[in-house]
Amino acid sequence: MPKTQKRDNAYYEERLKNEHPAIYVDFRAGKYPTLMDALVAAGLRKHRTPLHEMINGWNKATPAQRAAFQTFLATAGITIPAGGSAAGGAHSIVVNDRLTPAAISQIKHIMSARRMKMGDVMRELGFTPLDPSVGMAMKRDTRLSHAVISSLEDWLSKNSGV
Repeated sequence: MPKTQKRDNAYYEERLKNEHPAIYVDFRAGKYPTLMDALVAAGLRKHRTPLHEMINGWNKATPAQRAAFQTFLATAGITIPAGGSAAGGAHSIVVNDRLTPAAISQIKHIMSARRMKMGDVMRELGFTPLDPSVGMAMKRDTRLSHAVISSLEDWLSKNSGV
């Protein structure tokens, strides 16, 4: 199996030199203070914004770290509007197709109150009881398909009074 290519500064500087010689000359002359600025000007890279950093951090965080961050937001008086558009896209129970700690807690509460097993939940969602997707998402923070997310949102709203 071939070794993956290293994408370090030397790689990008070589690309800049070969693909955008005018910008490379300006970079070497000091018009661009950093290689990254020259790469952005050439269209080879994009600046990472604080939003990129927050999303990257959220994706790498454990469920406990995510819950702690949500607690921090709540104590700081920062609220996320219903629908979760600020953090989770169109779904309030997920962020990047992963269940939020609040959604996991709600599912566990409903299962306990109704004395259900995961297979019963999956059956009510319209899937085979042997489908492990929701259970894996709850225990191992795996991603859910959009079909499962949609069914789960409907199921949670139907069971909100439990």
